[in-house]
Amino acid sequence: MSKMAPKPLDYELLNENVKKVAYAVKGELYLRASELQKEGKKTGDLEGIEKYNKRTVKVTKQHNEDCKRLLRLMGVPTIEAPCEAEAQCVALCKSDKVFAVVSENMDTLTFGVPRFLHHLMYPSSKKISVMEFDVSKVLEELRLTMDQFIDLCILSGCDYCDNIKGGEIREA
Repeated sequence: MSKMAPKPLDYELLNENVKKVAYAVKGELYLRASELQKEGKKTGDLEGIEKYNKRTVKVTKQHNEDCKRLLRLMGVPTIEAPCEAEAQCVALCKSDKVFAVVSENMDTLTFGVPRFLHHLMYPSSKKISVMEFDVSKVLEELRLTMDQFIDLCILSGCDYCDNIKGGEIREA
């Protein structure tokens, strides 16, 4: 069984300082999710409880190693991304090593993914359809450049900074 070597990215996505900031932010998000989960239990908000419960699960290094071992035993090749997993997956998709990128994180679009599948892993009981995106079509429809799209996504809220109060995108 051959092991697929990770394809190096053409650009450096995160330097060491940005990684430290990202880890600190994720820690803060974990604490906030725990608080909101407790609040949801008090008010009986089942949807909120489920949403924030997913955010409070801490995946350990051992969990990752067990998953990789299981995948390899099943004959599924694994790679380890040097930085952001979504960025590595997008690089694989752009180089036609994989057909599409599957993620629940819409930030994946900001890496310029050719084919992106969202909601693939949702339980069938939720009756949510899988959504397929092509970032070039998204940009065309919105009449935005990639840089403008990234700015819009940041203003709409992202994992690495606080949202702008009152700046959410809302349906008309």
